[in-house]
Amino acid sequence: QEDGKPEAVVHGMLIGSLFSSIFGTLIPGSVYRSQNLVFRAPVFASEPILGRVEIMDIKKLRGRGSLVTCDTTVVSYPDDEALVKTCVEGKAEVWLPGI
Repeated sequence: QEDGKPEAVVHGMLIGSLFSSIFGTLIPGSVYRSQNLVFRAPVFASEPILGRVEIMDIKKLRGRGSLVTCDTTVVSYPDDEALVKTCVEGKAEVWLPGI
């Protein structure tokens, strides 16, 4: 930073909680079963970020809904596209009881 003080780093689990918010908001009734996370780069408090969820597999469970496996990613989203970096990668498993 310009004032010489180190910039605050956001705790990784706070960043990881973004995925729970995505699933809970966009798929009401979904049950967040598991998540693994690999922290690739720090996220600083002033950085805008973007969470991405990509569906990789859907398994029908006989009469009990579906189990969805997703790739999850958080990237920093600065004004300069050359500075975009992958901060977190992982996989999530979500149960959709009504589908």
